[in-house]
Amino acid sequence: MALTPIMLLPITYFFLKEPLGPRTVLGTVLAVSGTALIFLAV
Repeated sequence: MALTPIMLLPITYFFLKEPLGPRTVLGTVLAVSGTALIFLAV
């Protein structure tokens, strides 16, 4: 479930030709790190 934002970044950039802003990258990093934190805390 945490890999979805990571998989969508290249699709959005290469196929849809949308620029990746700092908010997009930061949101992806926060989503992945939050999920990792939950799994490591258990």
